[in-house]
Amino acid sequence: LEGCKALVPVIGSMEVARLGCNPLGDAGGEQLANGLGRSLRILDLRQAELGEAATLALGRKLRDAATLQELLLSGNNIGPAGAQALAEGWAWISSLRHVDLSGNMAIGKEGVDLLVDELPFWQQAPFRLSLASIGCEDEGAKRLAAALRKNPRKGRGWTIDLQNNPIGSWMKLQILQLLEEVPDVYIP
Repeated sequence: LEGCKALVPVIGSMEVARLGCNPLGDAGGEQLANGLGRSLRILDLRQAELGEAATLALGRKLRDAATLQELLLSGNNIGPAGAQALAEGWAWISSLRHVDLSGNMAIGKEGVDLLVDELPFWQQAPFRLSLASIGCEDEGAKRLAAALRKNPRKGRGWTIDLQNNPIGSWMKLQILQLLEEVPDVYIP
């Protein structure tokens, strides 16, 4: 925790912060969130043992990181509320190109629903969102597809990775078709 406190004054002036695989936990993540600033382009907090408290704090402070391009948060303990807070925060960052939430199984169905609620506000292009291994089920994928129909992203360079979730191949194909110029496929 003391190390995180020491980083707060300087993280705002850093361009790249690769702090993944350090057991920061919620307390460390909250401290780091207080230091986010305009110079930061890459924030790598993969496998940093972040939970809801840290991601709620990060979500509130993300708009301070106006030039952020990559937000890497895979392999943490992010749950539904944390995922929503992050999604609300990154909606303000037009420079953002990649968000990795993979391996956060606690996001689950509820978290996917909350992410889908925020999708209309994301205007980034191109944009890659990794939701691999987060516990998204067919129902969440259907909601995601409906949101993409209502808020088209085709032709804007969007990719959403849903690998290693209990989703049928047909649902994954529908989402792919909504994002890319893929010919319609008829499966009887």
